[in-house]
Amino acid sequence: MDGIANHNKLVFVDVETTGLDHNKGHRIIEIGAIAMEDGKIVSEFQSLIFVKHLIPRHVSQIHRITNGMLVDQPTPEQIYPKFKEFISDSLLVAHNADFDMRFLRAEFGRLNLLLQNKSICTLR
Repeated sequence: MDGIANHNKLVFVDVETTGLDHNKGHRIIEIGAIAMEDGKIVSEFQSLIFVKHLIPRHVSQIHRITNGMLVDQPTPEQIYPKFKEFISDSLLVAHNADFDMRFLRAEFGRLNLLLQNKSICTLR
């Protein structure tokens, strides 16, 4: 597997969602990322994201994001093209990367965007 040491540009990413399964219509409602080059933070990306899918109370209790917090936030159409530019061809690093990457690919797919970045999981 291609490791972190072989890349000079990394993006550490984390998402919060409305649930656990994008196949059931659950959506990303927050994305945060930090880009590093040569071991130094060079930029950050963070946004709440307005989606029409309500956040169940038990899910909101986990990440503390409420439906009210999403009012007037940018839409996926406004966020994901910018995020794609932010990550460019970087290696993505995430805790439980399989989960985050599944959701990101689903969100990108809704907009006919491709997410071809390689990822590495800190959980493994």
